[in-house]
Amino acid sequence: MDAAPPVSAELLERVRALAAAGDYPGVVRLLEPVPRSALLTEPELGYHLAYAWRRVGRTADALALTEALSRPVRRGASAWLIRRRLNLEAMLRFDHGDVPSAEQLWAEVVEHASVADDQQLLAAAFNNLGIVLTLQDRIDAALAVYNRALLASRRLGDRRLMAQAHQNIAIVYRELGRPEEASTHFEQALSEARRAGSEDVRGRVEEERALLMLESGDAPLAAATARRALDRLEAIADLHGQGEALRVLGIVALHEQRSSDARGYLERALALALQGHNALLEAETREGLAVLADREGSPATAARERRRATARFAAMRAQPWGVRIRARTAALTER
Repeated sequence: MDAAPPVSAELLERVRALAAAGDYPGVVRLLEPVPRSALLTEPELGYHLAYAWRRVGRTADALALTEALSRPVRRGASAWLIRRRLNLEAMLRFDHGDVPSAEQLWAEVVEHASVADDQQLLAAAFNNLGIVLTLQDRIDAALAVYNRALLASRRLGDRRLMAQAHQNIAIVYRELGRPEEASTHFEQALSEARRAGSEDVRGRVEEERALLMLESGDAPLAAATARRALDRLEAIADLHGQGEALRVLGIVALHEQRSSDARGYLERALALALQGHNALLEAETREGLAVLADREGSPATAARERRRATARFAAMRAQPWGVRIRARTAALTER
C-alpha cells in the first residue's frame, strides 16, 4: 500500500482560514481532491472536510468520514481534535435521528471538555444537550442546560455561542406560551449574532422568530422575516437552515390559505430534509404537509404523512415534541 502524500502546512492553514470564516463550500472545494489516505494521515484535514460536508447538507458522507477518523484521531491527534471529532459525530447522529446515541456522545463531550476546561466546546455541548432535553419535553432541565451554555460562552466572550443559547431559550419560552420572554431572548440572540458576524446563526434566529411573529398575528412580518432568513442561509449554502426557513414559510402560507405556495415551500423543505438526512426537519415538515392534505380534501394523504411523522419522532425518542409540533402546526395554520 502506497504511503499517503505529505500534506503541506500551507494547505492546512488555508483550510483553517476558510473554516474560521465559515466558508464551508470553500473547504469542500479545497479538500475533496485530497486523497482519503491523506485526510486520515492528517486527521485535522479530514475533520474540517467532514464538518464542512455537514454544513452543506452532505451528512451521510460526513458521518462516514467522521467514523473513519476515530482511530487516526485517537492515535496521533491533539486532545482538542479528539473532543471535536466526538462532538461532530454526535451532531451527525442527531441529524440522522439517532438521538439516544447523540445524547450519550454529548455527555462524553461534556466530561472531556470539563476536564480540559474547554469552555467553547462545553458551551456547544450544553446547547446541544438542551435540544435533546427539549425534544423530550424535559423543559426545566433544558433551560438549566441552556443557561449553563450561556454562562460558559459569556466566560469566553464567544458571541456566536451566546446567540445560540439565547435562541434555544427563546424557543422554549415560545413553546411554553411566554411570548414576551421569548421575544427578549430572540432580540438578544440577534444582537449577539450580528456582533459576531455569524450569518448562519442570524438566519436560524430569524426563521424561529418568524413563528413567534405568526403566533402574535403578524403573518406578513413573519413571512418577510422567514424570507430574509432563507436568503441569508442560501447565500452561505446552509442546507439545514434553508430547509427550516422553507418549512416556516410553508406554515405561514398555510395560515394565509395560500395552498399552492405552501406546497412549494413544504415540498422543498422535505426534499432538503431527505437529502441531508435531517430526521427532525423531515418529521416537522410532514406535519405541515398533513395539514395541507386535509385542506385539499385528501384525508388518506394526510393520515400517511402523520404516520410517517409519528414514526420519525418515535425513532428519535422525541414523541413529546411530536405531540407538541402537531398541535402547534394546527394552531399556527388556522386563519
